[in-house]
Amino acid sequence: MKKLIMIATMLLFSSAMLFAGGTDSTKTAIAKDAKCLQFRIGSNFSLSSFQGSTISYKKHTSENRAYRVGITVSGEMLKDSRTYVLSNDTDSLHRDYNINNNDFSIAVNWQRLKYSRSGNTYFYYGYGPNISYGLDYQNVLQEEFDTTEPEIIEDQDKRILHGISVGATLLAGVEYFITASVSIHAEYSQGIKYTYQWYKILSNYNEDLIRNDIRRTNAVSLNAGGARFGCSFYF
Repeated sequence: MKKLIMIATMLLFSSAMLFAGGTDSTKTAIAKDAKCLQFRIGSNFSLSSFQGSTISYKKHTSENRAYRVGITVSGEMLKDSRTYVLSNDTDSLHRDYNINNNDFSIAVNWQRLKYSRSGNTYFYYGYGPNISYGLDYQNVLQEEFDTTEPEIIEDQDKRILHGISVGATLLAGVEYFITASVSIHAEYSQGIKYTYQWYKILSNYNEDLIRNDIRRTNAVSLNAGGARFGCSFYF
């Protein structure tokens, strides 16, 4: 079903461009200082951000040139506490788990775009850098104790992951204006990215450090953005 919807979308888009090529130019919102918010058209025609999950914003410096910024910010804080009874014969032996898991990430994409017009249709291409940073922190504290005894055995694990990526993207696409301030567009992109990760593991047993590992990884990857369909609202 999803494939049929995507095929129908592509056919409608292609028909619109062919029709636009044979009509006279009409007024569109693209001009100096024109701004828009962009949204991605997904399966079942659902809308999401075109370039960044938080915001995707474009501004024209002229009819033929523009820049676009996409920003993605995400994070999660998870706290979980559990208590287990370890013996069937007595309720005095317990084990407590306290888990803290926090993660945060931010990514910024910036592109410079160049446009050429044919009727209501604009063809464009562009390029630009992107950078992202992510932090994942996990702390697991395990306590084993007998309620009839004062001694508590503690086992603690901390895992910290820092990751940073820098890269560049090339893209090309076509934008067709349905009205003077609303357009639909299709775009394909190809990128290259360098990623560096720093990973640390700390383990303590009854406050004695028993593990302190640090790992580092480096990677270079090519990323095909694939075809994306979207719509823009100018203001």
